[in-house]
Amino acid sequence: LPEVSTVVNNISLSYYGGETALAAYAVIAYVAFFVQIMIQSVGDGSQPLISRTYGAGDFGELRRTGARAYRAAFGITAVCIVALFLTRSVIGVLFGASAEANAGVTARLPLFLATLPLLAYTRVTIAYFYATEKTALSYVLVFSEPVLTFVVLLILPQLLKLTGVWLAIPAAQALTFCIAVPARRRTQRARELPA
Repeated sequence: LPEVSTVVNNISLSYYGGETALAAYAVIAYVAFFVQIMIQSVGDGSQPLISRTYGAGDFGELRRTGARAYRAAFGITAVCIVALFLTRSVIGVLFGASAEANAGVTARLPLFLATLPLLAYTRVTIAYFYATEKTALSYVLVFSEPVLTFVVLLILPQLLKLTGVWLAIPAAQALTFCIAVPARRRTQRARELPA
């Protein structure tokens, strides 16, 4: 499913923006993947710790461990956002992009950086749900992003042309975040209710 979304995204970029838009997106995708893999590592690394405290029934430590995972993900994200924003005008050059593609990276990278904190929250929440036996909720979040990306890619480019293509992935990440927040709050409230 993510590959289908990638294909649709690339076809849309090619149709509305040509090779320059594809080249700019390739650079942005590589840079974003670098940050996403670090965020994913925080979630994956915290999962066994969260699972252990959940299994032990130590809900105070469970909250603290979860909070540390969120802080770590947000901290890494913040550092990456600042570093990438400050260097956005040379990132395309480092990847060998043309001047036009580099201008596209400079202009569009902030849009993708803006949703990284939302992605950090979602990825840690997925790990948290796995670790606390809420696998159905984790699957909802895992599949929401590619499904929403695909759906948004079918709609926004029709309305906004190339701008709609650029907005599709950040919009899908924001929508997935909008699913993650109430799901996480609901599981927290359920745990706080007396048995």
